[in-house]
Amino acid sequence: MPNAFRYLIFAEEDAEISGNSHFFAGNLRANDDLKLSGNQHQVTGWLEAGDEVDVDDRGRGRGHGRGRPDDDRVREGVDKLVLPDFGSRPWRERASRIYEGDLTLGAYQVRGIIYVDGDLKVRGPLSGSGVLVVNGKVELETSQIMGPDLLVWARKDVKLEAHNARVRAGLVSTDGKIEVKGNHVSLRGFLAGRKVEIKGNDGEWTYDDAPLTQWR
Repeated sequence: MPNAFRYLIFAEEDAEISGNSHFFAGNLRANDDLKLSGNQHQVTGWLEAGDEVDVDDRGRGRGHGRGRPDDDRVREGVDKLVLPDFGSRPWRERASRIYEGDLTLGAYQVRGIIYVDGDLKVRGPLSGSGVLVVNGKVELETSQIMGPDLLVWARKDVKLEAHNARVRAGLVSTDGKIEVKGNHVSLRGFLAGRKVEIKGNDGEWTYDDAPLTQWR
């Protein structure tokens, strides 16, 4: 398994988290800067950055004070990791179904490897077991993404914007940004992209490598 996927959140460049009362059960890492701003964040794992870890927490989340955590869970100057290339696996050759061009889906169940040669928009519940490979950008306009071994693998940006979202999946953008906006988001899986941005309140984020079943 690539080292970049051993983290709850991984960014090849910057990762920025804003809002209040996020709980992170796992390690967070950015090759450049890792920034957390807001109140009452809790992190059970490591905060790692190639450059700087900046925590501006005005509340009393466990292990955090204004400016930096007050414990030893910070590593700066770490070696840079890289995401695998979009085509590092023969996704198209192994696909059980191929969609040519841009695609919009309602409720959809993934079975095996689904390849979309264009942009993808999902407007209904997404579920199943396998890999949703998108040679473009992904817009997830749904509050239900249920695996547990579901992997969304995109070349460009992946955007999820929904309140009360329940996500049991890994979201990967090999050349773009992972962007999650919404309150009360619960994710079990991981986020990995060139950049990662989270905006919202009261999120629960737990690392799980089950979405990498197809990778193995």
